[in-house]
Amino acid sequence: MIAKIMKGKGFRGVLDYVLDKDSAHVLAKSMSGISARELANEFGALRKLRTGLNKAVLHITLSAPPGEIIAADKWRDIALKCVRDMQLEDNQFIVVKHADTEHEHIHIIANRIKFDGSVVSDSNDFKRLESIMRETEIEFDLQRVASSGSAQRKALTKNEIEKTQRTGEASVRSQLQHACEAAMKNCNSFSDYVKSLEELQIEVIPVAQLNYSKLSGISYRINDVVMKGSDLGKSFTAAGIQKNGVIYEQVRDNETVRRCNARDARRAFGSADVEHEERASERDASAISASPDTRAYADEHGARESVSARTDARRSDADRAAADANEANERAIDAHRDGNIEQSEQERSGAGAGSGVGSKAGDVFKALSADHEKKILAWRRQAAALSAPAYRVSLIGRAGQAEGKRINLGKRADAQERFYNAAEVEGLIGQLRRHNARGFDVYITPIDNNYHYFVIDDMKAGAAKMLADINYAPCLVQSSSKNNEQAILKVPRQINCTDEQSIANKLVQQLNLAFGDPKFSGVIHPFRMAGFSNKKPDRLNAFTQIIKAQHSICTRSADVLQQMRDDAHAQRQQAPQRQQAPQQAAQQAAQQAAQQAPQQAAQQAAQQAAQQAAQQAPQRQQAAREAYKIAVANVKRWVYMRGLIEDASRVDYRAACSMIEAGWTEDDVAHAMLNESENLSARHKDVHDYVKRTVSKASMHCADAAAQRSDDAADDDAEKERT
Repeated sequence: MIAKIMKGKGFRGVLDYVLDKDSAHVLAKSMSGISARELANEFGALRKLRTGLNKAVLHITLSAPPGEIIAADKWRDIALKCVRDMQLEDNQFIVVKHADTEHEHIHIIANRIKFDGSVVSDSNDFKRLESIMRETEIEFDLQRVASSGSAQRKALTKNEIEKTQRTGEASVRSQLQHACEAAMKNCNSFSDYVKSLEELQIEVIPVAQLNYSKLSGISYRINDVVMKGSDLGKSFTAAGIQKNGVIYEQVRDNETVRRCNARDARRAFGSADVEHEERASERDASAISASPDTRAYADEHGARESVSARTDARRSDADRAAADANEANERAIDAHRDGNIEQSEQERSGAGAGSGVGSKAGDVFKALSADHEKKILAWRRQAAALSAPAYRVSLIGRAGQAEGKRINLGKRADAQERFYNAAEVEGLIGQLRRHNARGFDVYITPIDNNYHYFVIDDMKAGAAKMLADINYAPCLVQSSSKNNEQAILKVPRQINCTDEQSIANKLVQQLNLAFGDPKFSGVIHPFRMAGFSNKKPDRLNAFTQIIKAQHSICTRSADVLQQMRDDAHAQRQQAPQRQQAPQQAAQQAAQQAAQQAPQQAAQQAAQQAAQQAAQQAPQRQQAAREAYKIAVANVKRWVYMRGLIEDASRVDYRAACSMIEAGWTEDDVAHAMLNESENLSARHKDVHDYVKRTVSKASMHCADAAAQRSDDAADDDAEKERT
């Protein structure tokens, strides 16, 4: 089974191509549309959940080898296995069979966006698909096809083919394959093989081990492009060329290997002092050949492996230069810890102009310093958005020996906990990097007597926009892993309110219930420090990246929090009256009744009730409006998570049902809907009639549901009695 996988931007074009064939036969689909237009509209509706995704189309073709005939039912089973194993079972897809070529094949068109709004990962998708095909061949007893990794000659990629067609020039891969095949013909020794390629302006980069006794790797360079032998195919690797007759012998060919290595070392390290490099090569040629830096540059991994070169070849002048570069960059990191990102040109460039090796090693440590600088810049952006006077810095172990450990950097056994200002946190970044590398997640908690920092955790992508739509403006939004975001809302704090923290806890819990983690506990909560990787096992070391950072106060949260404070204060004021002894209340009522005529007493009681209701009406109406907003947010989240199309009238109806079930009256719900429903006057000419009908319908639905629950409970009781 031969598989191809492509990603694209538009569904309509590929659907037209797949469905317009005379031989097209739909085998399976997870959609209701029939025509290309209807299907494209369905795909497009779900695509609106992730407007930022450039390529949402996933197009997989599965082809049988020429001459192999597969029944339609078997093709369907093969396609569904592919859909399932590629993790597309919760996505829109359609499978179409074609028989217009010499080999049967099917097309699977799928939406990369799942029904819950998440996106199917395309990481290593070709390798995964190839592995699935090998399993499919065994499971369905199909003709076996060799994997690309085991191919003697690697096929050209789609981009290489298209570039060749566009420019008329052969790709680098194709040029090297043809040149190597020509050089291998009638070639008995490795030295002759190298010489033949050099005549074609192709450099060979060999890797020899065990004092040149074994040729263990090979790469090729043409026009400053390097490709490993395995990138060309098995026939072009060190083992492959020897199987094809290019014999390597230590005594005969080691000079050729040395010369190639010395040339490549000069190229890799820079040519500032060629004579110096040649002398170093002559002094310790065997060390150069066997050292990790030569093998690394042969495989184009110099930036990563040159760190180990500093410790493996310490006797050469080049290594002393590398050590100087290391020292300079360590000083640069120390300067970062002191809050100084500025570095001298000498520290940035390595050991100096006199040594190419030092420059290369300096580049490696420059890269490390660049990573350090990125974390500093991320923290500065995060700190500017938060603008807190101090921070708690804490670590939670997730992996390796760190797993299960918790560290508060400012907590000391013999002293009060220390908090850090923004500059001091910046100075800790070097230490935090080491902890992060050991498996710790890095968290900060703003410490501020004047402001709360509400954390809305575990938000799905797009939830931040829903927050903004109802005017809950976060000062910081960041992603902690794929399809997982955090929002931070900065809200004024009232110091003299005795219930401040418990009230704030309730609002944070309500916001998380609507938009984030339903289990979120309270207002004082750590969140991730930007720039550090997520060490949870299933988060793939994803870096915490800032999506939005702009210092602002969330006035909407402040207003809601103040309303909750006022309600709490009113309840405290009424508490003594509610706690009054029943007997005393009865005596007062009796005295009043005795002093007044029954009719006069009734009128006075009605007036008092009306006055009290009028006084409480604004507070209750405001609370109802806030409850309606939260109900709407919950409905929108429910619609969003299921990949449905949002309808404003249905949102109103479901929000009304939710409020009535929570105990609000029809008048409360109607008032809230009239004032808070989105674009109500634009959607309906008679808004009062619309609201009245919607609320009445919701009330009837809730009454019917309550009656049904009552009947079900009665049936259950009767069943229990019978049994």
